[in-house]
Amino acid sequence: MDAEELASLVLAAADGEADAWEMLVEHFSLATAGRAPRTPEEPEPRNDGTLEPEDGQGDEREELWRELGAVLAEADPLPSEAVEVGRDSFTWRTIDVELAELAHDSSESDPRIAVARASRSPRLLTFEAPGLTVELEVTAVGTRRRLIGQLVPPRRGLVTVRYHQGKSAAIEADDFGRFRAEDLPAGLCSLRCHLAGADEDEFVVTDWVTL
Repeated sequence: MDAEELASLVLAAADGEADAWEMLVEHFSLATAGRAPRTPEEPEPRNDGTLEPEDGQGDEREELWRELGAVLAEADPLPSEAVEVGRDSFTWRTIDVELAELAHDSSESDPRIAVARASRSPRLLTFEAPGLTVELEVTAVGTRRRLIGQLVPPRRGLVTVRYHQGKSAAIEADDFGRFRAEDLPAGLCSLRCHLAGADEDEFVVTDWVTL
């Protein structure tokens, strides 16, 4: 059985197809063919209360899991954008960051209206965190994006538009909490807000969204 066939079986088994599970069991059982049969004796418990695997069984299981992992990685690889977002989140793990979660997206409120107005109406986004709301208006200008934003309550600050590729654009929010950016690239991004008067490493960051 080649890698493509094995990948199809794994995906089918994940969908709950019993025949696929049986074929997988049969396939991986071949890896142990010719070995001496194991006795059905119950494994001895370890000091921590878990069961000690039978002789050679632990290595065998690890080998099978590695093979399954390789097949799944080939059949359904993790999107590069997700990897970059994860790396970015890990980089900022030691910073005092508060998450502003997506509370409203006009493009998802009514799909019929979203489709009808996509070419002419701005997209409205609202992100909420304790003590701060970030309101955003996104307008498509060809393949680029225009952002008009508002911090509520009004605060001065520095708003940085971060992209998953590592690029960023910094925008000043005025005394009324207003900020604006022109000619930004489309794509997956997040806003990082450093409010006036906040500590140097204190930020509010929004959920990642695709603009």
